[in-house]
Amino acid sequence: CAAWILASDVSMSSKKIGVAFFQHVAPTGSQLQPGVLGCMLRSLDSGLFSVPKSYRVLSKFPTEEPKLRHTGRPQHINLPESRLMVQFYKRFPEAKLQPVALGSSDPPLAKQYALKQWKLMREKRLSADNAAKEVEKAMAPQLQALSRQHNISRGLLDLIQNEEEIQLKKALEDLAGRQTVGGSRR
Repeated sequence: CAAWILASDVSMSSKKIGVAFFQHVAPTGSQLQPGVLGCMLRSLDSGLFSVPKSYRVLSKFPTEEPKLRHTGRPQHINLPESRLMVQFYKRFPEAKLQPVALGSSDPPLAKQYALKQWKLMREKRLSADNAAKEVEKAMAPQLQALSRQHNISRGLLDLIQNEEEIQLKKALEDLAGRQTVGGSRR
């Protein structure tokens, strides 16, 4: 049995104390198992426990469930680098297609770019355009690899679409041939 169940008033019987306590801590509508309540009441009757100082305060001022306000849409947080990341994605739209490793602590390329740009703007007092040019020079290998990956994937996509178009044309020709053959038999 739990030793933290204690009496609120020494003059009350242990049964009243136990029932009052369980009504206080039990969620509304829940039923306690009689075996647990009986065990707690026997422990209170044994006299091994003393009255906790906090029980009187808790019994006078019962705790309430926190009421969370639902405001609909969550608030949007604007970080200083957010605007720079939007500009990066406009300048390099292929970066949107780059997968992000969720288990990694490395930020995505756009975030790295924006943070470096923000740092240059703050420390060297450069304009956003000049800082972007500096960061592009510093991150040239990564940006070139990004555009190469995009060109390769774009080339593969074009190849797949061309192959699908050829297969579709063949299927339409076969279908048209079957309809003319079927139409001449009638």
